[in-house]
Amino acid sequence: MKLLLFATVAEGHQLILHVRAIVHEALRRGWEPHLVVPEAAVAHPSFKVLQDDFGDKLPFSTMPSPVYKYSGKFLRRLIGLFGADFKHRKAFGEGFQTLPAGYKPDLIYFLNLDHTDLSISLKGSPFGDVPFSGMMFGKMFHYAEMGIPVPLAKTDRTFYEPLFKRLLKIKSLKSMAIIDPLLIKHLEKVKWPGWEKVTFVPDIGRLQIFSRENSIRKEMGIPEDRFLIMNFGWLHPRKGIYELVDAMESSEWPENASALFVGSMRPEAKELIETDRVRKLVAEGKLFLRTGFADDEVEGKCFAACDVVWLGYRKHWGMSGVLVQACLSGKPVISLDEGLISWYTKEYGVGEIVDITQPSSICRAVQSLMSDKKLYWQYQENCLKIGKLHAPGTFERAICDMLVIAIDIPLGQLSGGGRECDPAARRLIGRRRSSVFPVPFREALMGATRSEADARSRALGGPGVPAQTFGLFPKIVELRSLMLRAPSIAAKLFEIHPEVSFWAMNGGSDLDFPKKHEFGKLQRRQLLTAEFGADLDERITALGVISSAVAWDDVYDAFAAAWTAKRIALGKAERVTPLLQVDESLDHIVNIWY
Repeated sequence: MKLLLFATVAEGHQLILHVRAIVHEALRRGWEPHLVVPEAAVAHPSFKVLQDDFGDKLPFSTMPSPVYKYSGKFLRRLIGLFGADFKHRKAFGEGFQTLPAGYKPDLIYFLNLDHTDLSISLKGSPFGDVPFSGMMFGKMFHYAEMGIPVPLAKTDRTFYEPLFKRLLKIKSLKSMAIIDPLLIKHLEKVKWPGWEKVTFVPDIGRLQIFSRENSIRKEMGIPEDRFLIMNFGWLHPRKGIYELVDAMESSEWPENASALFVGSMRPEAKELIETDRVRKLVAEGKLFLRTGFADDEVEGKCFAACDVVWLGYRKHWGMSGVLVQACLSGKPVISLDEGLISWYTKEYGVGEIVDITQPSSICRAVQSLMSDKKLYWQYQENCLKIGKLHAPGTFERAICDMLVIAIDIPLGQLSGGGRECDPAARRLIGRRRSSVFPVPFREALMGATRSEADARSRALGGPGVPAQTFGLFPKIVELRSLMLRAPSIAAKLFEIHPEVSFWAMNGGSDLDFPKKHEFGKLQRRQLLTAEFGADLDERITALGVISSAVAWDDVYDAFAAAWTAKRIALGKAERVTPLLQVDESLDHIVNIWY
């Protein structure tokens, strides 16, 4: 599968974590990823990390780097936000047009769909009919209903909720990942059209783990007896750096407590760092600085060196990747009292909640974590439990897995015409050709009886409808209904046929006996045990699935389907015919995979 990735920024976790993880998993599955980044991102250290990791395995193209501002009063901010969104859409379209000649992606994935969801909901996809997917991070229209008060809840419901509903209806949007468990609960309740496209995926976690015994603090010039609060990432006023400095200057700031600022600085942060008040804190040993890009090793060592992670962000109401890293490292957090970070902190008991506008509130939280060892250890234990949900590999597998489902039912029927994949499959499997039942014209499915369905098909010049085929009608109709109701599920479905799968397992040779024959059962067992292990029958027996309704050949068929599903997931599967027929009523490609 050709997977085209669009990244919008180089800072933060988008390249260094999200792209890196997805590309690693895509390559493991045999997919062909291609990355499009803003022109300015190519010079960023995080992009160099990608090049060092993947080299020529990750070809890339560039798109214009949108320049935008959305600050000031509410209306100016709103206009600026929409302007930025439309500029991103235009940049994505231009990046798409400059792809290598002949390159046609099977799927486009946005690393941050928030950056262009508003314009796409209003004007449609910049990629025409090419299927796209992506991750959404920052929607808040559901917060109030889910018990999370935020200042902009009414604004979000007025502007962003209807646009989100429009986005879900876009035909070429095949799936959407979110990191907010409350949003999926909200969607399950309201059930807007297209809500099935949305999948909850735990935010990415990846961290090199170091031991404090490795003299890490000594390397960083930090005394071992200091209780260290770390502010990690892209240093910016929104990270609450001013509020943390105010608290350190307070007379209530605990003795032996210090802060560590780690990351690249925005101009506003640099302005603060260069003030006399910050120089004084550094001289007193209350503040330590590790500025500049933090690579994997630096990040891991800084999380190992600290005791607590600062999440007292200013007007930040969404999720935070730093919270995930804190949980992976088992470090309690100090969180603001609003938004999803606050909810996570309270719901899972991973740290203290503070009013960041009150230095005394911050100081009390630091003192509590320093003095109450039992409380600190409980937070630490809870962090490690939550960290398991974000363990390395979980995120990227979930993103890639949500794109593929294999099924042994005909997917797609043509109006007034036959499916080319059925005779192609019969030709492939030779003596076992009778196992591929003819799939009737779409019109035949409306027949209430076999004779009526047969007459409808023959009236259009199609084949008759055998009893075996008519027996599949209820399942075919049920599946068509599901695909019509849930286009996101339809986009992930791949049709397989067990006998075609056994033919492929057998080196492209048809099997000697039918599956009901004793020797046919033996031959299929030999093929499957070569793939799934010599103890396959013992494991099947232990599962207790064999019964009067489920015979051995049925279970072997299921394992053949699983074999093909794995090939699809790994990008190794093939189609029985290169011809691309489409059931336009479902917008689904009609073919059989093996």
